[in-house]
Amino acid sequence: RCVGALKADVEGFELYAFEGGKEVLFKQKCRPCVVFFEHQARLVRRHGRHPQEVGELFKKMGYSCYIENKRMEKIDWLTGFRDVECVNDEDHDRCKPFRRSSEEINK
Repeated sequence: RCVGALKADVEGFELYAFEGGKEVLFKQKCRPCVVFFEHQARLVRRHGRHPQEVGELFKKMGYSCYIENKRMEKIDWLTGFRDVECVNDEDHDRCKPFRRSSEEINK
């Protein structure tokens, strides 16, 4: 069965959670269309990792990540607290219902 959306709330341990789950969640034929999580650069650093690693991991897995807001801005992984939305760039047909149109984003 396919996962359409995934939400993670692991308080700064996002990198560990996504690295640990990538074999199950992201290497299968039917990957999540969108992944939501909170990114706090300060907490990632506190847990011994570099905040940029989160973005690099998603990029390697075929996702584009944005700040979850009206404009869907590309994220700066090094600063502050952000609600993040990473979108599967590779499975366009199946994931179409999960993608926001440019009209919705720019309201």
